[in-house]
Amino acid sequence: MQVKFRKKSQITLPMAVVEQLELKEGDKMEVEIINQTVCLTPFESKKRKPTETADLTKKEYFEKNNTIKNNSKLYFECLGHFAIYNYGKLVLLSNKKAEELIAFLICERGYPVLKETIATFLWPQAEKRKSMECLYKVWKYICNLSQMNIEIPIISERNHMYFNSDDCVIDLEQFESYYENRRDIRSCEAAIQLYRGPLYYHQCYNWISQWEAYYEIRFWKLIEVVIEYYQRKDMLDIVEKYRNIIARYEC
Repeated sequence: MQVKFRKKSQITLPMAVVEQLELKEGDKMEVEIINQTVCLTPFESKKRKPTETADLTKKEYFEKNNTIKNNSKLYFECLGHFAIYNYGKLVLLSNKKAEELIAFLICERGYPVLKETIATFLWPQAEKRKSMECLYKVWKYICNLSQMNIEIPIISERNHMYFNSDDCVIDLEQFESYYENRRDIRSCEAAIQLYRGPLYYHQCYNWISQWEAYYEIRFWKLIEVVIEYYQRKDMLDIVEKYRNIIARYEC
C-alpha cells in the first residue's frame, strides 16, 4: 500500500486504513520510527472495547492461558514461533504456504484482503496468473483440513479473503487486550509474559517487518511501564528481573 507525501509534511491515509482503525477527525496518532519503518498507532482510541483486568500471579497466568489453550477448538500462537493448537494438541501443517496464508490473514485482524494482494505477498516472484493458481491450491488444502476436524476460519468471498476469529483464540488479540488495559500493572505483566518472542519468530516472510515492529514497540513500552512502576515502589529485585529481560532480547 502506497501513500503520497504532500506539502506541509502531510500524508493521506487510505480509507481502508481509516476504516480498519476506526479513526475519525481529531483522533491522535503516535508516530515512531523503528528500523527505518514509520509506525502510526492510534492513541487511546475511545472505541476500543473494555478489557478484563489481569489480576493474576505469574503461575496463575500460565495456568489460565494453558486452560484457554486446552479448551479452545483452535488456539493460534503468533508471538514467538507460530503454532496452531486444537484443544491443546499441536496441529502440524505439511503445506508451509498454507501456514503463511493463515499467519498473513491473522495479522490483518479480520479485514478483507484482495486475493490478488495476498497472492502478490505470498508469491512475489511469480507471475500474476501463477500466483493466483498457487493461492487456489493453498486454499483447497486449508479447506480439506476439515476432514480432520480442523476448520481454519478463513473466509473466501469473491475477490477477498479474511480471517474470522470469532470462534478461536489468538495470542495477538490477547496481547492487544492486555496492552489496551496497560494502566493496570498486572495487565502489563501478563502481556509481557505472553510475548514469547518476535512475531512469527524464525519465519522468513517478506511482508512481516511492519507487523513485527508493531508488536515489538508495544512490548518495549510495557517493559518501560513496569520498570517505572516497580522503581517507584522501590522493588528493585523486580526491576532487575525486567532489566534482565531487556538484556536477553538485546543480545
